[in-house]
Amino acid sequence: MKYLMIVFVCAALLSGCKGELIDSVTKNELKAVKPQEGTISVKINDDYMLGNIDYSHSPLVVDPNAYSSNEIQRGDLVYFQYPPNRFQSAEKKSVLRVVALSGEKIRMKKGQVYLDGQRLNTFYGKDLYNDLDRLQREIKKKNLDDNEIENIKNRIRIVENDNVDEITVPENTIYLVGDNRAGALDSRQIGPIPISNVIGKVMGRLEE
Repeated sequence: MKYLMIVFVCAALLSGCKGELIDSVTKNELKAVKPQEGTISVKINDDYMLGNIDYSHSPLVVDPNAYSSNEIQRGDLVYFQYPPNRFQSAEKKSVLRVVALSGEKIRMKKGQVYLDGQRLNTFYGKDLYNDLDRLQREIKKKNLDDNEIENIKNRIRIVENDNVDEITVPENTIYLVGDNRAGALDSRQIGPIPISNVIGKVMGRLEE
């Protein structure tokens, strides 16, 4: 019986609890790093990654050679160039997070990411800036004025309308999403991004 219990627990961990896909490796932090030979320093001027961290606050260190010998991983932060799209006329570069890889099925419901039918249970599996559970707790607080209540209601509506029908990520593309979903121009609007548009991997913020 003890052996069977161990096997059951191991199987649950491998498959993810209650249909969940867990990423316990990727950390929600931006380390200070020194530039190395071959790396570049970039500055982004948007709030697509505004969550617990403001990625536009300081220059970022990007390694253009990171994927020459390594595969892109879910959770990676990549510096990339947008393909032509109807939302902007000029070519633009920015930073977004890899959420789904080629061949995976992705859908979103109320801001929550599901991959191959499993809930992505990690900090970037939902909107960091507009966390639905937190907002629903906040709106129940006493002594909120009318403006605060309306602001929270608007943010709740944004998350509840953040739905994406399931698609399969095509070969040689990745699905990129901003940690700040409400403010991001990402794969939800323009579709998966060609891997060839990835310039490099964000290694951290430039150490001062």
